[in-house]
Amino acid sequence: MRKILVVLLVLSVLGGAFADWWWFDGSAFFGTVIDFDDENGEALVRRSLDDGEVSNLAACCCNGLNTAKFAINWGTEDGISAGVYFDYEDRIGSYLSFSGDNYAFYAEGAMQALFEGWGAWGGLWGWYKFFDGMIHLEAALNGEYAGWWHSDTAVEDLFGADLSYSDMGGKNGILVNFSFEALDFGIFVPGMMDEDWSPLTDDSTTRSVLSSSVIGLNFAMDPVEFGAFFAIENYTAYLGARIFAGDLTLGLSFYGVFDDEEDTAEAMFAVSANYDGGVFGAGVQAGYYAIPSDEEGWKLAISPGFFYNVIPDYMRFVLDAMFTFGADDVIWEFFPVITWNFKGTGNASRLGNWDAIGTGIGIGYRIGGGNDESTINEAYLSFRWSF
Repeated sequence: MRKILVVLLVLSVLGGAFADWWWFDGSAFFGTVIDFDDENGEALVRRSLDDGEVSNLAACCCNGLNTAKFAINWGTEDGISAGVYFDYEDRIGSYLSFSGDNYAFYAEGAMQALFEGWGAWGGLWGWYKFFDGMIHLEAALNGEYAGWWHSDTAVEDLFGADLSYSDMGGKNGILVNFSFEALDFGIFVPGMMDEDWSPLTDDSTTRSVLSSSVIGLNFAMDPVEFGAFFAIENYTAYLGARIFAGDLTLGLSFYGVFDDEEDTAEAMFAVSANYDGGVFGAGVQAGYYAIPSDEEGWKLAISPGFFYNVIPDYMRFVLDAMFTFGADDVIWEFFPVITWNFKGTGNASRLGNWDAIGTGIGIGYRIGGGNDESTINEAYLSFRWSF
């Protein structure tokens, strides 16, 4: 009996140590769209969320692609962790990360990434901060998604403005950012490496990389926030600002491309107002899109919406709408959605992403039309699990 008690004691100690250093996790996201009025005249057309683009409004229910992953992880108190994962595409991959107050490194990818260059890696980046965080130096061969120097994004929500110029996600390059209290400014130089891991050495290629650089700044001092960047390539500029007044947030944004040689010149202006009272919230975005290269020449868009937390942290009802007016077109769209977080860890945001929902379901119905007799008649269903 005494020996059994000793064995049980040893096993309990080892089990506690094992639990402290090893853990398992997994996630899955699956969604489908049922089109009741397909363009080809076929009713009840089912397609995966991976097929084609999902509209800005539809993203509130179905943001993300079908995916599933299971991982075995190991970590230490010093911020080092590593693991092996398996996903639904029959890939086996691994990751390694370590971080501290002033540094971080992350590498992750499927096994074939070791032989296919940095482009096959799911993530490969690192950064270091100097002088108490005043200088942030980051190098990436496949960076993480983190938009630098952004503020209000209504021009992206309404017209699809490309704000990814200052986002290192999926790119290789070097970023340097300087922080002085409320002011940040820096430069991002993309495309520093070829996909075969070799650095760029050709002079013309190097000049092309430098001409693709992005400079930006951000200012944040309560209750005001301001962000801006300028991409040398195509002479692309973004300006955004927000004012925070309790539960109310007001925003203003501009996006312009001034490269006439490529016939891509365009300009977008937008304003936004959002109220979030916890249980209930509402908002509206409105903007104007000038397109000199298009025959119509302009578009006007208005997108109102509201949400109601039927069961706080568990269930939310969202109704968004979009009205787009052009010289010859009028397009309208409504998209009601219900999201249910099974674990009660938070609701999806109004314009919607699933970041707050680890395990839950989203159901939506999208209906719309226009004066060209085109119609939208789709049902969305998506599931997400995590542990």
